[in-house]
Amino acid sequence: MAFSTGGRRGVHLQAALRLPIHGLDAAYSVQNVAWDGHRAGLHILWPGYSAWSLSDALTSHAKYGGQQTLAGLANQVARSFQQFYNDVQATELIEHAWRLQNVPFENLYLVELRMVTRSSWQPIICARLR
Repeated sequence: MAFSTGGRRGVHLQAALRLPIHGLDAAYSVQNVAWDGHRAGLHILWPGYSAWSLSDALTSHAKYGGQQTLAGLANQVARSFQQFYNDVQATELIEHAWRLQNVPFENLYLVELRMVTRSSWQPIICARLR
């Protein structure tokens, strides 16, 4: 499942923390992420850190009923990724180039959401480096 804004790949995670997400292509297209019809997990792999998972990060239904949209999923991923940052930021690493402090949350873009198993997904993230 791909994310783009204004025809360019990716949606800024900082912008996805708030709904509506302005400029998100196909923002209101319906998406199904949970095969059991309820919830799915999100797995984040970041170099130098242990794998991080949130078992109920994604839902197939919007907060106020109805089907989940692409914008709603981007929002759920952004909030989960922010939680990941908060949870592991204090972890000591051997390879300092990949420390989260060196890649600010404000520089991250969600490009894709890939299915790992029937009920778990992995976000594909890009960073704008300066």
